[in-house]
Amino acid sequence: MRALTGQGPDGATPREVKSSSMATIDIRHPHKTTLDDARVRTRRLLEAFAEEKKEFIKSLEWLDDTSAVAHGRGFEGRFKLNERDLLVEIDLTFLMRPFKSKVETRLIQRIVAEFGA
Repeated sequence: MRALTGQGPDGATPREVKSSSMATIDIRHPHKTTLDDARVRTRRLLEAFAEEKKEFIKSLEWLDDTSAVAHGRGFEGRFKLNERDLLVEIDLTFLMRPFKSKVETRLIQRIVAEFGA
């Protein structure tokens, strides 16, 4: 994820900086709905994944109404909702990185199925 911080060299505008912990998979998907509806949809999405992929997903924890963390074999995932977007950051272990494209594609398909394109 990129975050705006501080001011640029001229002192006038914020600048983008990359987070120090770069996610292997980084998705920002607009949900085009209310935050409450997005919360329901995200919970449904994550619970379905956890049930479907029991052998890979070891834990799924909601930190608050808009943030969840998932841990499993070879990954850690962070899910965050705001008024406009679902933000997803997945860190894959070195051994799982060859599967990045497959994981990312499947995750995007599920998000689009739940929220629309």
